[in-house]
Amino acid sequence: MALFSSREKRELKRNGFVVKHDVIDEETIAAAQDAFWSGVPFDRDDYDALVDAPERFENAWEHIQDPEPFVSLNEQLLPYAEELAGEGALLDPGESIQVTPRFPNGELRETGDLPSLHRESGHIDGYGPQFDATHEVGYHTVMTSVYLEGVQPRGGGFTVWPGSHWYAGEYYSDHHLESLVDDPSLPAYEDGEWDRCGDLAQQMDPLEIYGDAGTTVFWHQNLLHCGGINRSPNVRLAAIQRFQRRDADDIKRDAYANPWKYWEGMEDVEIP
Repeated sequence: MALFSSREKRELKRNGFVVKHDVIDEETIAAAQDAFWSGVPFDRDDYDALVDAPERFENAWEHIQDPEPFVSLNEQLLPYAEELAGEGALLDPGESIQVTPRFPNGELRETGDLPSLHRESGHIDGYGPQFDATHEVGYHTVMTSVYLEGVQPRGGGFTVWPGSHWYAGEYYSDHHLESLVDDPSLPAYEDGEWDRCGDLAQQMDPLEIYGDAGTTVFWHQNLLHCGGINRSPNVRLAAIQRFQRRDADDIKRDAYANPWKYWEGMEDVEIP
């Protein structure tokens, strides 16, 4: 039985992402919540303390004593990722996963007041800690983000620029991967030319994804994205997995420029 419908695959191909709500079982989500909050030095009910915490707590994994819920989460995600990239094409992540809380910034707003939901620019993954360690741009293929707790609008939700993965493919067909090392956002595109004085993110409307615990986003490596600004009273808590092909180092330059070439499960997907 297919894990993605034809409509979902068309949506993924067209927009660079698709949202599903039935991927991770409730027991795993609840266990992952407990594993996070029982380990980190924060009180989820102390709003003032959460506001004073670092907005991005990058070393959350160091405080998690029980990795088992995240092993289970990875096991449940892998079949979905393989249906897109090809059976056996991806490395098994084991217990490796990024747990990313985004703390509230203290700016609670009235309903109907819609301030900016993102920063001035998004970014493309592949230029973070892996590059700092190896000086090689990474390539991950299928990316996933699972909300471990519910995220409300303007609550720091995963924010994407739909369709930007196509622009990224065009960019990488003309530029080396390392050209975005210092600034992993896509340049603005005007009259067939790339302009580093502006960002593509400022030319397109972004979409903040919110939803209940268990909401899962599958997105393309090339998609421009960022974490939203959290103006809610709650912590935005997500688990992010970046599935890597076994042959990533051999294909990555070609794969960045040809967005769907190495997605076997997407080969027959046609979009209008």
